[in-house]
Amino acid sequence: MRCKQTVLLLLLGFILTTSFSVAGVNNDNSRKELNQASVKVAVTIVPQVEWIEEIGGEHVDVSPLIPAGQSPHTYNPTTDDLIFMSEADVWFSIGLTDFETANKGALISASENPSFQYVNLSIGLDLLQEQVHNEGLVMNQVASNVDPHIWLSPTRTIHMLGTIRDKLQEIDPAHSAEYATNAASYISRLTDLNSTIAYRLSAVNKTVMLVFHPSWGYFADDFGLTLIALEEDGKDPSSAHFVKVIDEARANDVGAIFIQEEVSVSVADAFAREACVEIVQLYPLASDYYNNLDWTTDLLVVKLDQEPVCKGVPGFTISIALFVLITVAIPILIRRKKNG
Repeated sequence: MRCKQTVLLLLLGFILTTSFSVAGVNNDNSRKELNQASVKVAVTIVPQVEWIEEIGGEHVDVSPLIPAGQSPHTYNPTTDDLIFMSEADVWFSIGLTDFETANKGALISASENPSFQYVNLSIGLDLLQEQVHNEGLVMNQVASNVDPHIWLSPTRTIHMLGTIRDKLQEIDPAHSAEYATNAASYISRLTDLNSTIAYRLSAVNKTVMLVFHPSWGYFADDFGLTLIALEEDGKDPSSAHFVKVIDEARANDVGAIFIQEEVSVSVADAFAREACVEIVQLYPLASDYYNNLDWTTDLLVVKLDQEPVCKGVPGFTISIALFVLITVAIPILIRRKKNG
């Protein structure tokens, strides 16, 4: 009897072990199938992640090559970037950043996917020259550098979203209808936001936007703002340029300078003291693209019309005060002392 019970227990244990093993294999296969079903998407900058996820939904696995907190002007790809690129199905590139110019060839060469595709999202867009004020240039003249910050233009982003939708449909036709629906919804929201931004900024009286780094040129172009940049050729300003921008700020009654991460805080502080402007932080590389544009607009509506923080003190007012002190007050004090 005991022998039979032992045999039965051993048989039951074998059945249970086999069942769990099969279930484990099935789960592993399901994970593999899920990963294989996802379109692996590389993008250049963090704001693009939202675009891909909004259109691709659960069918995409997206990763930015330049992580949060890093600058497209200085970042270099890591081993992890090359590993991701080796498996990627597509790279949606901004196409204009220093990072892409320096590393495009190496990143594309890292691909081991025979179906890999590179998509330059800047193709077909109305590109601007970067708003840099070099020596010898008057206000609003620019150097011959193409501005790479196309993602900060809602109208240009809408065009790029169409390109992303079409490419995902081509790569993954099984989910084509879903990509079309998702893209239409996101484009509709962004179109409405674009109209809202235009309406809000139309009420602003002062349209000069003073920035440290000229990231917001396309945004300014979309909404009728004039950009003045303190930075010079991607570097801290020369003394002559520093003084020139102070004069432009005063002439336009500017009350704020907009900065971002990775800029020289010490230079911004010195400029703010001399020009009597407030330092205001913006986030051109924020991950929450839609909400960031909305928030930025709310801030601009207030700060663009802001008065200089020490209005009436700088400039010729100080010069007149010094002139009066030297030519009138001091001589009077000297005479009084002599007569005393």
